[in-house]
Order: sequence, then structure tokens, then C-alpha cells
Amino acid sequence: MIYSINKPIGWTSFDVVKKIRGITREKKVGHAGTLDPFAEGVLIIGTGPGVAKHRMAIESYIKTHQPFVLALNTQKNIAEALIDVRAACHPVRLLADCNEHLTLPQPLITPVSMLPVDVRQALSGKVLYDFGIEIIQDTFGFHPTHCILPSSLVMAYALAIATSAKASRVLLAGFDGYADGDPRNKQSEDIIEAYQKADDRLEIISITPTRYPISKTSIYGEL
Repeated sequence: MIYSINKPIGWTSFDVVKKIRGITREKKVGHAGTLDPFAEGVLIIGTGPGVAKHRMAIESYIKTHQPFVLALNTQKNIAEALIDVRAACHPVRLLADCNEHLTLPQPLITPVSMLPVDVRQALSGKVLYDFGIEIIQDTFGFHPTHCILPSSLVMAYALAIATSAKASRVLLAGFDGYADGDPRNKQSEDIIEAYQKADDRLEIISITPTRYPISKTSIYGEL
């Protein structure tokens, strides 16, 4: 189960873990990063070239506004210390990336219980947070321990993680889009359309240039 916690001023992450243990009676409780009391929602770092192009501005934004930072797969175009957690969900991609995931310091949110045995074994020793997936066409659903997605693309998974954790809003960086005629544009647009129809959807704002039909702002105007 994943919780988004508004940590009171003066509390340490250990204080939060101790409190959650007391409330839930769960022995195994960890944290994936720290949200400042005035945090700016969840910032999802995609794999588009916009991340590298605007790296200094993105890093400055994170340091100033302290959003919770979720990176897709093995994205490494910003400083590792600024990434709170990673998300990956496609079994084939996970198996291909498992050695790299083992070298990355962040916990990994993934549908652990649904992964093939060989993928789970390959990720042995990695801190994993189990967040399940059910695939239903054109549908998003947000629950404490799992989500319903229109596809298994990690973009959809990341949106569902942020929404299930009840973030205040979702910021995107590095979701540039692809060249004209690339079928991946349609896949991403379909995900966005399905998400924007969901009852519990959050506001989505791209802080780097994107071709997708979502709200946009210049990251330089936020510094």
C-alpha cells in the first residue's frame, strides 16, 4: 500500500514511519522520499530529450519547490539525489533493465506480485513497493494497493501511482512526444484522454515542451 504523507514541520521520516506502523499495525513500513509540507505535488520525469535539454532548470525547480519526484524506468538525466522513487511495470522492460535497477539507489514501485518469477528473482535485493495493475481498455481506476489502467505503458502506471497517493497535482517533464507519424504518439494521447475522463483525475501540467493535449507552463517562469 502507498500513502502520500504531508509531513509536519519538525518531523523526521522515521517519525512518520513510526506513526504509520502504529496506525496500520504493519511491521514492514518504509518511505520512498520526503515531501516538504509545502510540496508542489508529484513531478514525473519522462524519457524525452526535454529532460536533458532543461536539466539545470528542472533541478533548480526541484530544489526550490520540492515536489515528490518519480522517474520512469531507468531515466538518469537529472541528479540521482533529486529522484525519490522510480516506477516500472512492463515485465520485458524490467527484465532487460534489472541489472541497471540494482545499481540505482531509489526504491522501485512495480507490480511485484504479478511479475514472472524470473523477473522477481532478478530484482532480488532491490527495495520494491508492490502496486498492482489490472488492464481494462480506456479505463483508469485508483486504489490504495492497485490501479486499473488502459494499457501497461509506464506513463499510465505513473499517473495512477500519483493519483492513488492523492497528490495535489501532477507535473510532467520529458514528455516531449515523438516525430509525426510515430504510433507511440497515439498510444500516449489515448492514455491522456482516458485519464482526463477519470472521476478522480488530477490536474496535469507539463513544465517542459510537449506535443500532447495537456496544460503547459514554462519551467523558467516557475523559478
